[in-house]
Amino acid sequence: MKPTIPAADLDQVRAFVADALDRRFRDDGLVFDPIYVTPDEDWEGDATIRVTVIFKGDQRRLDSSWTVGLGVLLRPELARLGITARPRHSFVEKSEWEEQPDSNIVNSSP
Repeated sequence: MKPTIPAADLDQVRAFVADALDRRFRDDGLVFDPIYVTPDEDWEGDATIRVTVIFKGDQRRLDSSWTVGLGVLLRPELARLGITARPRHSFVEKSEWEEQPDSNIVNSSP
């Protein structure tokens, strides 16, 4: 079941992700915007929180050894906010997103 998460908490998660990305990739010429944070569920119906990062720039500069660990970085922040949903994340190149945005993400509401 999709969790109910206050919009203010989703905004705090979004700000946390934006700050983490800025700290790591500040000098790599990548732009991360928008960042979508939405309550979701996995294929078994367990609560998740989906973080979708739209980026622009040289994808080779997007360090996959760092991005794969974003969920681990998020867990303490989620716990601080009282969010028990498991984080899931993805990175989508802006041109791909513009061609076919995920309406489940764009049109979701907390």
